[in-house]
Amino acid sequence: LIELNAKQFADALKSGVETAYKAVMKPREGTILTVSRAFAEEAVRQAGNEDDVSAVMEAAMAMGELILSKTPDMLEVLKKAGVVDAGGKGLLVIYSGFLYSLRGNGLISLEQKPAEAAAEPAGPAITGHETIEKGYCTEFLIENLKPEVDTAAVERMRTRLDKLGDSVVLVHDDSMLKVHVHTETPDRVLMFALQMGELMQIKIENMREQNRQIGRANGTPQKVEPQPPKEQAIVTVASGAGIKGIFHDIMVEGFVEGGQTMNPSAEDIASAIRQVNAKHVIVLPNNSNIILAARQAAELVDCKVHVVPTKTVPQGISAALAYNPESSAEENAEAMTQAMESVRSGMITYSIRDSSIDGFDIKKGDVLGIGEHGIACVGKDVADVTMELIKKMSDENSCMVSFYWGIDIKKDDAIALRDRVRKEIPHCDAEAYNGGQPIYYYIVSVE
Repeated sequence: LIELNAKQFADALKSGVETAYKAVMKPREGTILTVSRAFAEEAVRQAGNEDDVSAVMEAAMAMGELILSKTPDMLEVLKKAGVVDAGGKGLLVIYSGFLYSLRGNGLISLEQKPAEAAAEPAGPAITGHETIEKGYCTEFLIENLKPEVDTAAVERMRTRLDKLGDSVVLVHDDSMLKVHVHTETPDRVLMFALQMGELMQIKIENMREQNRQIGRANGTPQKVEPQPPKEQAIVTVASGAGIKGIFHDIMVEGFVEGGQTMNPSAEDIASAIRQVNAKHVIVLPNNSNIILAARQAAELVDCKVHVVPTKTVPQGISAALAYNPESSAEENAEAMTQAMESVRSGMITYSIRDSSIDGFDIKKGDVLGIGEHGIACVGKDVADVTMELIKKMSDENSCMVSFYWGIDIKKDDAIALRDRVRKEIPHCDAEAYNGGQPIYYYIVSVE
């Protein structure tokens, strides 16, 4: 049993509030955070002159109730509904239970007497599920964290969650992470979280359906409205589960199956554009043969289409990484175009017949290293040809080599090649990713 004096109790409240604010990506005043902060601040003030914990808590309760009554003035949604913040009210109910216990009182009855019943809301209650922009309340724990998960990794996750949704809460200690987020894409949240450790106690709730159920219980007719288009989204052409997964993780929402040997039609691209349901759609063709089809697709849809003329998958990934949901579509298209221009791309494949091209006499089955201007090297060993191509693509200003291994490459071989690049080109970092693409042993980028 631990005994706390008034100052220790107040300091504990203050520390809890500080932790709560850090856990929320974008704290909003007028919520449980505001009430908890006001309660703790008053407790700290009172503890400076008062030794009795009950007296400190009683004064803090009065301040908490005062601030709770002001929450409708801080949040427009509360003012429209004519209610106070539910989280703040719930917190004060818990604190009142603490106070009753300190005083030695019995259990509290939460049933309101008729004279104490809440007044009718001053404005219409919020019942239309169309007001819910991020429909899935997603909560889970991440345990058995990977060794590389440090404070920086947690902050990167916090930033990513903020891009994927709102109402973000991320609590971290040495052994686990606790995540809460409202999102339209819980699958993307979970996929990203898997990079941090093992997922436990996953709970995903459809808040729109919850809202409909409340409406039905209250006898309020509920109509299903089509979802309004989001402001902007990205569509990319890609082939291979790994490549798609990488794009998925960096906020690409729409996919068109295609690549060097399978060029999608303008209608295929237009269909993907329609499915993402956005006012502005940025398209990444990732192949010079598909750029024209992407531009033609823009004429087949009602939204505004911005084609970033990426010619390779690495250019597409670099472009997608430059996307900022807070910027306009025009600004994003410009930034993404600039980003793709900083990447040199190459591919490793094989010859299906004897030929002579780009000054090379090529035999069927030879391994080909293809750069941005044609075949750059030919050989018999995949790793050797890939290494030669990377060296030809890099220079003293290069700092990063990324390559994506295809379905014909084993992970161990890709990791061995990554380590070889780091050793033979020491001024460059190197990373290997599972692309899962057909045809190409490796897709390479140098920045």
